[in-house]
Amino acid sequence: MSLSRASVLCAALIVAIALGALRARAAPLDGFDPPGPLPELVYRIETDKPVYQLGEEVHITHRAMNLGDADVTIRFTCEPGFRFDVVTAGERVEPWLWVLSARVWSLTLSPGESYESEWTWDMADSDGNPVLPGTYDILGLSHGTPVMPVGASSPDDPVTSITIVPEPAMVGLLSLGFGILLRRRKDQFDVPSLPGVLEGPARRQAVGD
Repeated sequence: MSLSRASVLCAALIVAIALGALRARAAPLDGFDPPGPLPELVYRIETDKPVYQLGEEVHITHRAMNLGDADVTIRFTCEPGFRFDVVTAGERVEPWLWVLSARVWSLTLSPGESYESEWTWDMADSDGNPVLPGTYDILGLSHGTPVMPVGASSPDDPVTSITIVPEPAMVGLLSLGFGILLRRRKDQFDVPSLPGVLEGPARRQAVGD
């Protein structure tokens, strides 16, 4: 009988220790607050279309969006806060020299809110010369630092690509010039027919007679 009581007491003690451990794990530590709602700041850049003819204007839109559940603040040290660069074949093509004015300002985005910056690129480099047809990467850059709480990640710089093709008139001229070149090369290698020169199997037989 005493052994049975001891077994019951031992089992009760084990259960009490286990419950105490569970409560300790569930309770927050002193000075530590469990993470609450977090912001999710995302940068995106896009153009009005993916393919352009040479000489067209490229309309660019940069968006800073908060897709999370808490406010997020971006602190800037100059104006404008966002800009873009154009890169092709690993080389940077500056649309123009950016004029930045030193000014400290901040932007706060609530959940679901976004901030847009719009630009127009005339397909010219920093010297005013038109670029050549090809593929170009448009990079979105920020002069601000987001204030992100612990557990939230900072956004990456966005990038998008466009293709610039020659104008139809230019394509027609190139095709015409290529056709003329082929005809000239053909004329250079053509052998004119001369009197007394017989060609073909039937004429070779006539020569042997």
